[in-house]
Amino acid sequence: MTNVPTRGRLRHTHIHSPDDPDGWRPAAEAINRFYRTFDAWFGNKATPVNGFLEPSPESKFDGRPESLHMTAMIGTPAEVIERLRAYEELGVDEYSFWIDTSMSHEEKRKSLELFVKEVVPAFQRGVGGGPARGVGRSAVRVRAEEVGHHAVERPAVPFPPSPWHLTGDMVVSLWRVPADELPPWPLPHGVSPWIVRRRATLLTFWVDYRPGGVLAYREFLIALAVRHGRSLAGSTVAAWVDDERSLAGGRALWGIPKEQGVIALRADGRGSRGELTADGIPPVRVTYRDVLRLPFRLPARARLVQRLPDGTECRVPMRISGRPALGRSRVTTGAGVRGRSLDGAAGRQPGDALDAGAALSVLARRRPLLSLAVRDFRGTVGR
Repeated sequence: MTNVPTRGRLRHTHIHSPDDPDGWRPAAEAINRFYRTFDAWFGNKATPVNGFLEPSPESKFDGRPESLHMTAMIGTPAEVIERLRAYEELGVDEYSFWIDTSMSHEEKRKSLELFVKEVVPAFQRGVGGGPARGVGRSAVRVRAEEVGHHAVERPAVPFPPSPWHLTGDMVVSLWRVPADELPPWPLPHGVSPWIVRRRATLLTFWVDYRPGGVLAYREFLIALAVRHGRSLAGSTVAAWVDDERSLAGGRALWGIPKEQGVIALRADGRGSRGELTADGIPPVRVTYRDVLRLPFRLPARARLVQRLPDGTECRVPMRISGRPALGRSRVTTGAGVRGRSLDGAAGRQPGDALDAGAALSVLARRRPLLSLAVRDFRGTVGR
C-alpha cells in the first residue's frame, strides 16, 4: 500500500495572485475572524443570536492577522509551493486545503483555482518528467519514497537564530508516575530518567508566547526529568506548536520534537483554559485556576538535554523570570485513549515507533503533584 499517506497536514489555506502583494491581508483577516468566533464559542460566555455567535473582540487578538500571514498557509503560488516543500522535507506526504473561512464564495473559488492550476502541478511530476504523484480532491499527496533527490536545494522554513528571547504566560504541572509505565522514549547517550522510589517525574507546559519576543505562538509540551551526569535536567519528549517557524527552529537548533497542532488558550482574571487538536491524538483540554498568588517575580534556570537527528547530544540552557501563582489544573482528552480523563499532557516522538496514545496513557487517571501559572514571563532559550 505504498500510495497510502502516512502523515498529513490540514491548514487554513488561501492563494492570491503575485500581482496583488497585499492579497494576503483579506485572507488573514477572514481566518482571524474564524478563530475569534471559535474563541467566543470555546469561552462559552456569549449567547448565540439566531444560531450565530458574535466573534471575540479584535483587541484580544492584537497583531493576529499579521502573524497569520506566516502561520496559516497564505501566499502566492510560489510562496505556498516553497512552504509545502518544507513540509515535504519534514515527512509530510498529504496536504489538505482548508477553505473554511469567512471569505466569500467567489474569493474561495479564485483561491482554489490558483491552487489547482499553479500549486498542484509542482507535485505531479518529478525532475525530468517523472511519474505523477497522487492528487486528492482537496489534498496534494507526495510520498517520500517517490520524491527522490531534487536537482535544486529546497528552501526551508526560516526561523530566528539561537538564543530565542520570549515573553508570555504559561501553566506548568509536575507529575510523578510509575517508572515502569514510561514509554521507551529515545534519550541522548548517558541520559536516563530520574527515578525516586520507582517513580519518574514529568513536567507539562501550556504556553502562550506573545508579541514582544522573537516569535509569538502557542505550545503544549511534555518533558521528562532526567539525570545527566551528576546533575538533573529535562528532556522534551513531545511538543506541539501552532507556528511553522517555531517547529522548524526547535527541531533544527535543539532537537526538540515539535509537531504541528491547533492550540486555543483563553485566560481570565484568575485562571485559564486551553485546547490542543493535532493529527493522531484526541483533543486535549486544560483548565487551570489560581489558589495563591505570590507577590514577587520568580527567577529560574533550567537545562534541556536533547538528542539531535544524528544522535549527538544538544544542551539547551533556559532562563525565565515571571509572576508565579500556585493553583490547580486538570486536563481531559476525548475518546482515543480508552476514554480516560487526563490531568496532564500528551506527546509523540517524531520518527520513532510510539503512537501518541502511548504517551497520553502515561498520565491517564492521575493528578499533578503541583501546578502553577507563571504570568508576564520573560525568558531566553538557547545561547
